[in-house]
Amino acid sequence: MTMDGHPAYGDGTPLFHDDPRCLDAQHVGGKAAGLARARAAGFEVPPFLVVPQGCALAVTELTRLGRGPYAVRSSARVEDAHGRSFAGQFETLLRVPAEGVPQAIERVRSSSLAEHVVAYAGGDDAGMSVVVMPMVEARAAGVAFSADPRTGARDVVVVEAVAGTAERLVSGELAPDRADVTDTVTRHGGSPPVLTDDEHRAVASLARALEAHFGHPVDVEWAFDGARLVVLQARPITALPAAPVAIPRYVPEGTWMRDDHHAVLSPLGYAWFLPYPRAMGDAMAGLGLPVKGVHARRIEGHLYLRFDMGGGDGPPPPAALLRLLCAVVPPLRALERKAEALLVGDGCMAVVDAWYGADRARFVARTAELARVPVARLDDDALRAHLREVLAYT
Repeated sequence: MTMDGHPAYGDGTPLFHDDPRCLDAQHVGGKAAGLARARAAGFEVPPFLVVPQGCALAVTELTRLGRGPYAVRSSARVEDAHGRSFAGQFETLLRVPAEGVPQAIERVRSSSLAEHVVAYAGGDDAGMSVVVMPMVEARAAGVAFSADPRTGARDVVVVEAVAGTAERLVSGELAPDRADVTDTVTRHGGSPPVLTDDEHRAVASLARALEAHFGHPVDVEWAFDGARLVVLQARPITALPAAPVAIPRYVPEGTWMRDDHHAVLSPLGYAWFLPYPRAMGDAMAGLGLPVKGVHARRIEGHLYLRFDMGGGDGPPPPAALLRLLCAVVPPLRALERKAEALLVGDGCMAVVDAWYGADRARFVARTAELARVPVARLDDDALRAHLREVLAYT
């Protein structure tokens, strides 16, 4: 006997689903306890028997479940827990005839001694009970997650469905018809569809109701037995990632244009790019164009530029108005003609020609001199001045 007065594993006889001891995972294992709790709360769970560890099952006791065939499934003490689910670790046998159930029970129990199970359990005693349930020959079945196991989002139910029973889905042999269910149903794959939108919503409502009952996100194995939606398993979702956190979008003041000539920039790529707009602004100013500077920002990974024309941060005037102003305002008309001359002729290449002439040679010579400066011998003021000049050359 245990301290609370219940029979320990190996004592007594098989337990029917309405036995109060079926609510205690320490007596009947995680899977059986979850099913018993769901059935006691009014959810559609097929009737079942629990065969505790060390307990034998007489074939005559199966009459309480109907004629069969049966599903024989593991229900270890360590199974379907919050920390580890043991999903797929133990054996499950389906469509077992009545005379084959005792042998199937022993086969499921022996799966707890497999090498991969022992390694996964880390030395914990599995405490193997076995659940025997009438086989549900479903027209459609699958699993549902009351929170998105990929992102941790709690506002979506992920429903995976296959035609027929779910064993090929659970084993990974068959790709499911997958849908994300929020206020709408968004399907991903599966042709023809296994479930209607209303059936997707019904499965999602079941998953949400089970989450509310158990008090944590759940992974639900479900099946449509004709028109009846039944629960075959309900367990916690383990290792659920943290829900995504919305990052405020920072948009600097002023008018910014996205530079679509560049791909999405990483922070390092953006740092490498920064000297370019500064040089571009200097070149435009050197050519006499009305540009006070070119500023760059990385917004949501994309490069944005702002051309400072000295007229504030507002958007430029419409093209038609700008053409009119250039026609009637002499200073603007002079700037327009200068810009046209630079673009039509070779004037815009003057900066490039100067670089490949004397400017480049001076740059190379000065950077070489800066590289030879013995920085270890500089005092603080000299070091600061040296670093300012080095940065100016980058």
